[in-house]
Amino acid sequence: MPVTFNKNLSQGIGGWRHPKAKQKVHSLVSAGLKKMCRPGNSKPKYPKAEAVLKNEALEKRRKGKKVSARWIQIRSRQLMREHYPDVAFKGGRGYQRRACKR
Repeated sequence: MPVTFNKNLSQGIGGWRHPKAKQKVHSLVSAGLKKMCRPGNSKPKYPKAEAVLKNEALEKRRKGKKVSARWIQIRSRQLMREHYPDVAFKGGRGYQRRACKR
């Protein structure tokens, strides 16, 4: 948990309004931060499709072509239909963002 988090939360005039809940709040926030701040190399949920997508994107960039967010979305949906036909996959903005981080 960031050091500034403790400072900012405990600077009130009267301190914590409910001191008994302080530990619970700290644990919930730290768990949320761990979930939100996962490393960029987290494992993909669908490794086959994402490996193909990554290779195609790198090849496209080597040729000097643009890899747009729309292309990632469309191609990931196509690959998911090929490799995982039984999975309902949206491939929205959140998926694009996480895939680009990996």
